Amino acid sequence: MTGSRAPASNATVISYKRHFFVCQTSRPENGPKPSCGANGSPVLFSRLLSALDEHPELAADVAVTACGCLGQCYDGPIIVVYPEVTWYARVGEAELEEIIKTHLIGGKPVERLRWTAAA
Repeated sequence: MTGSRAPASNATVISYKRHFFVCQTSRPENGPKPSCGANGSPVLFSRLLSALDEHPELAADVAVTACGCLGQCYDGPIIVVYPEVTWYARVGEAELEEIIKTHLIGGKPVERLRWTAAA
């Protein structure tokens, strides 16, 4: 059997109601493109983890994961939330607090902060 493998018999697939991915890509300061890491995403990631720790009742339903480049380098820091595919761009600490209160804890995307790529 090539190209696929059967899951381990004890494997469990976790299905979160909300899964926050925070780009952590860092590039050299004088490089051709900016990066989320250089624009403060490590602080945002840490704060999301802290907020999740402050709400242990969310542990089974919400996850926060550091990830690599999400491809929107000029609009970073970027956070994307699945399964509803909500993108947040240019997130600062003030915006993050609203995202935490409304989306991470409350379960509703912050519509005024929702980002869509320019056509």
